[in-house]
Amino acid sequence: MSEAKLLGFEASDLLTWLGGMRWFGGGKPKIDRAFALGGPWDEKVFWLAVSADGREYNVPVVVTEDGPVDAAEHTAGQRALLALATASERVEATSVVGESGARLASEPRAAGAAAVSAHKLTGEQSNTSVIYELADSTRAIVKVFRVLSPGENPDVFLTGVLSDSGTVPRLLGNARMAWTGQVADILVAQEFLAGSQDAWRTVTAQVPGADGSQFDPDKPVQTPEERDSIERLGALTRKIHEELAARCGTSEADAASRARLRRAWSKRADEAVALVPGLAPYRKRIDALYAATEDVAWPPLQRIHGDYHLGQVLDVPGRGWAALDFEGEPLRPLSERTKPDLAVRDVAGMVRSFGYAAGMTLNRLAYAHDRPDPSDVEEREAEQIAAWEKAAVAAFLRGYGELSEAEKLLLDVLVLDKALYELAYEAAQRPDWLGIPLGGVAAILRVNPESIAEPAGAGKSVASVKNADAVPDQSADAGQSADAGQDIDPEQREESPEAESAAGPS
Repeated sequence: MSEAKLLGFEASDLLTWLGGMRWFGGGKPKIDRAFALGGPWDEKVFWLAVSADGREYNVPVVVTEDGPVDAAEHTAGQRALLALATASERVEATSVVGESGARLASEPRAAGAAAVSAHKLTGEQSNTSVIYELADSTRAIVKVFRVLSPGENPDVFLTGVLSDSGTVPRLLGNARMAWTGQVADILVAQEFLAGSQDAWRTVTAQVPGADGSQFDPDKPVQTPEERDSIERLGALTRKIHEELAARCGTSEADAASRARLRRAWSKRADEAVALVPGLAPYRKRIDALYAATEDVAWPPLQRIHGDYHLGQVLDVPGRGWAALDFEGEPLRPLSERTKPDLAVRDVAGMVRSFGYAAGMTLNRLAYAHDRPDPSDVEEREAEQIAAWEKAAVAAFLRGYGELSEAEKLLLDVLVLDKALYELAYEAAQRPDWLGIPLGGVAAILRVNPESIAEPAGAGKSVASVKNADAVPDQSADAGQSADAGQDIDPEQREESPEAESAAGPS
């Protein structure tokens, strides 16, 4: 890697550093392109495009005496990243390695304020974010997209589309890389909504027993304020879909589009059955539900969030809910993430997120009481938690608004599809959590979850309540039918489990 020496560091130093990064998939790195980021700082700052094992990465670095360090962790690098996205300071990107004509282009929405201080967020798996205190007393967050994917990143595009709608943090700017006829978004800057916490933390705090208090069978599982809050979350989701349909347009769900989606559903069902053989007797029932979608008129397809769950929404003081991270499932090809889809896919994602909130609470209760698995939680506790889940789903669907009969059927299918995806992931990665998606699958198929054999060692959760009706029924009883973007400070953030699941097989 003579390119490394040209830039002022050893190839071995870059390999060592990359090997410790969660977003790096491994392999021998090769610097394909490098851009010097010149500005009012003394240090050498470079934006590298590094390939390894068939994947290309965005690797901005600052060269120090000890070798390359992450630009997101160094003051000069942090300034360069903000300047590249928002024009907060003068920055010139000069190609020094790679194809002639390759360039970085800044696309600020308006001249941004300079940074007063900054810090990198920890705990991210797919990307890297830096929070800034700005000279105009506002705050911003810059996210580096670690995987370099040619094409328009949906997080940049869709956040820009919705920026003035009040549903998302405002887009402040972004930057793109262009080379040999290809263009890719490499980073994005948005307003940082101070004091926020994600909806996962807000909503899980509402689950009975989440605060460690004693269960009161006479206490409602949901207060009016909590119900109204979740209804507003449903209303936000509807507004996002309406805005995206109006601003990005819609397309007919023609035979080719329907066939493409059904192939994806069948593939996920195959993966789930392979890992959870107890599903095999119900495969015909799954296929029949999928086939029923051919007998109804589908709504138009449109741009959607694509990876919607409680961890992708912020609870903002004085403002309410705001959605974020429109990148979609990061490990899916960009070409798939930008295709029009069914809006109720986002609704299904949130329905399953309520299932995870309930299931995680039940698991924690079992562990807190030193009981070997969640099935040992007293039945009344499990029933109250399941009742909360059902009430939360109903409130969300009321807030979202009326669904046609076709949309109700499609929502059932997409809840099942999401739960099967989760089931395959948990069976392979976290068998103790298998009971959570198992309940979602059983509810849609109208079977007792215990009739679906679990791999050895798998735990149980809400799905283990003996009566499958205790699991939320996403049909008429649920009101209608039936895993940063911006990140928040580490002390405020609690990653939702379905967000981690999104890093599993897609």
